[in-house]
Amino acid sequence: METKEQQYKAAWFAKRWAEDPQFRERRKATRRAWRVAHRDQTNSQLRHRYATDPEFRAKKLAASRRRGLKRRYGISLEEYERLLALQNGACAICRRKTDEMLCVDHCHKTGKVRGLLCRKCNAGLGCYDDDPSRIRRGADYLERCEPQRTNTHEQDGGTGAVKSINSVVRGPDCGDLEGDNANGTCAGMQTTRKVSAPPPACARALGPACARAPPRHRRGADPRRPPAGRCGARL
Repeated sequence: METKEQQYKAAWFAKRWAEDPQFRERRKATRRAWRVAHRDQTNSQLRHRYATDPEFRAKKLAASRRRGLKRRYGISLEEYERLLALQNGACAICRRKTDEMLCVDHCHKTGKVRGLLCRKCNAGLGCYDDDPSRIRRGADYLERCEPQRTNTHEQDGGTGAVKSINSVVRGPDCGDLEGDNANGTCAGMQTTRKVSAPPPACARALGPACARAPPRHRRGADPRRPPAGRCGARL
């Protein structure tokens, strides 16, 4: 609690600060000179207090957010929190909640604030230059190229050394996958992935036939490596 003398000095200083421009400028110059002379000491004390005092840290973060929101978007921290409450604390597009502070989405032409978005959704709108027609075409593209049929072919007889997986993506010109298109060929894109079975399984499947296969070397192969049998397993 301040004493009467401290209250009197504070009132006198406030009055002179408001009425005397020369006094105000002298005090500002004195403060600037002191901060320059004691910059390292002051910064060290502030960093220590920021790391150890949760209340001071929260106060500094709130002040920084308040200044940033007012300078960049022209809104106060209270308006940001009110908009966040209207969105139930989630992104306005993906409806997901995040521990990070949501980005303020605004129109770059008018500066009007449109809502709060997560970083991914906000960056996505920026990549499309905030053009709704491009975003709709992107959505149509994803829906059109969504996989419609997946064919899995495996060799029979227990010797399945190679497994082929054909994933057919039907394009806009694809018809029904019957008749000529029953084998999975159409105007869409066909992707084939081959996965080789491990050599021990191949050796067990072929048995002695694999071991009796004549050795063969590929052109440019390392002669120090052992030759491969017909099944591709190292002998």
